Amino acid sequence: MAQDGGIKPTLSVKIGNTTLEFDPVSCEGGTQCAIPWIGKYITAIYNYGVAVAGVLAVIMIMVGGFLWLVSAGNPNQISTAKDFITSALTGLLLALFSFIILQTVNPKLVELDDLSVSVGDEFDPALVRDYGGGAVDTGGEYTGALPTGTSQGETTTRASLDEHDIGINKAPCQYAGQTNCTNVGGLEGTTVDSLNSLADEYGGFTITGATEAGHHTSRPGYQADIRIGENAELDGYIQSHESITVQWGKDPSATMYRNVTLPNGRTATFVDESPVGGTRHWHVEFY
Repeated sequence: MAQDGGIKPTLSVKIGNTTLEFDPVSCEGGTQCAIPWIGKYITAIYNYGVAVAGVLAVIMIMVGGFLWLVSAGNPNQISTAKDFITSALTGLLLALFSFIILQTVNPKLVELDDLSVSVGDEFDPALVRDYGGGAVDTGGEYTGALPTGTSQGETTTRASLDEHDIGINKAPCQYAGQTNCTNVGGLEGTTVDSLNSLADEYGGFTITGATEAGHHTSRPGYQADIRIGENAELDGYIQSHESITVQWGKDPSATMYRNVTLPNGRTATFVDESPVGGTRHWHVEFY
């Protein structure tokens, strides 16, 4: 993060004879940063452009006057000279009037304030998605202590799921792209509620993939993978619904159960998924 006395650009291309003293980026309270030099630079370009338009207009008027003087009464040359002068005056008036109007309506439109930028929260690997391998299920459940630095969202979500006898097969990821880990931090509240309601009604189960990097890139926060074959009652309830065969990833004949009503009244789609290099599991999309 830029602090006072930090990032400050060097003006490599001068804008005429304009001298710009750029102030560095400053951050207050760690949540808001002011970038003063962007506004100064844009203002300088605008003011310089108006000045250049004025100079060019005068030059074009002089050119038009010269053509008129040497026209020797030639109507074509006189017409060309008039066009030069008219166009130059029109351009000059447009530039001047635009500046005057902006100054009259709101002077801040030509004297830009510092650009204020909100600074995001500290990096949370639980919210970064890249294919992390959480669906590769080796069986069992992770019951050890959470690694140092585990996000609050991850810790809270795991605690909520644990209260309803929902296990997670691996420790949480500690950086983007890490494999052999499973994250649940970042799951939407409705998703957690739906998972908990399933466990309350049909018994506990194990999550094998959720929000770890790139695991679910569409509708993140509304999807999770559940170990299949661990809870016969849950598997039976899912399979009691009408199914269709679909192309799912590289699997040309995956079985999908749509519009499965959950105990909390919401619905979900379950896909009997067998990913390449992974282990068969329920891929669940909550609605």
